[in-house]
Amino acid sequence: MHFAGIFFVVDSTDWDRFQESYDWLKTKIIQQELFDGIPLIILANKREKRKSASIKEITQAFHLHKISQSRYGQHGINSQFCDNLLK
Repeated sequence: MHFAGIFFVVDSTDWDRFQESYDWLKTKIIQQELFDGIPLIILANKREKRKSASIKEITQAFHLHKISQSRYGQHGINSQFCDNLLK
């Protein structure tokens, strides 16, 4: 299977599920070697909410600093209005 990139959407207000989401990403993508050398984009949805995690907090929760073999990025979005999605 070949991927040009992976988009992974995270509810940035659902702090309780960050670990579960990271575990899924790790077991289904990273450990299956589907991830090596391709870009990973984490879209942090609901960033307009007051209790949403910051980009730094998302980066830490998903251990993105440890994923050095691939490129990664993260971007906050408000999918209800598609704000920032095309920027």
